[in-house]
Amino acid sequence: MKKIGIICMFISCLLLGGCQKQNNAQIQEIGVEDAIVKFEEKQSFVLLVTRKKCGYCEALLEYLHSTLDDHEVVINNAVMDDSSVDSLQKDVDALSKYVSRPDQTPHYYYIENGEVKDGEKGFTPAQPDRFWDWIERNNLEG
Repeated sequence: MKKIGIICMFISCLLLGGCQKQNNAQIQEIGVEDAIVKFEEKQSFVLLVTRKKCGYCEALLEYLHSTLDDHEVVINNAVMDDSSVDSLQKDVDALSKYVSRPDQTPHYYYIENGEVKDGEKGFTPAQPDRFWDWIERNNLEG
């Protein structure tokens, strides 16, 4: 009788564990060069363009990290080098060949087969869900 109870408990644990949704959502920090490789390889991906010294970028990233578990999307965060005006301009120029206005951060783009399909910019604490609404509109989860 004990063996049957143990077997039933084991099967129950397997069923409960097997039904749990595995979340693959993540924010991957990549360089501008890595983003360009993705374009050149005609990949499809979500691209977020940020800078270290951008308060709105920091606020968006903080918000995304706090809500990421509720979503199923990989976000490629291309962090531009804003340690100097020259280095920032170099990154802006490089990305400008592939996306519009990368100098306006945060800026996010849906890239399909190496081409911009949609893009949006900005973050405001008054409308924090704007990014996730954009993800949903473009059917980018899962």
